[in-house]
Amino acid sequence: MTLERKVVRDGILFAGAVAMAVALVALGEQGGRTPAAWAAVASALAVLAALASALGTHKIIELQETPFSQRSVWRSISVVATASLSYRS
Repeated sequence: MTLERKVVRDGILFAGAVAMAVALVALGEQGGRTPAAWAAVASALAVLAALASALGTHKIIELQETPFSQRSVWRSISVVATASLSYRS
């Protein structure tokens, strides 16, 4: 994984941590009875949903940019498939 990919992934995770902190602070400061606190929680949940989508998209782009021969999952599957085919012969 390149440095740029790590920075993007860490930025997405950091933004998620900030969104969670905002929701917790809003509930802690204003209490659970005010509509403003729940509005902050709802917006934090919307941010978390967007970040989950961004993280999934980031992983898909990373897989698309990685050559097929370098993908460890596919390499391990091909090794298992080859071994099982040679076992049956």
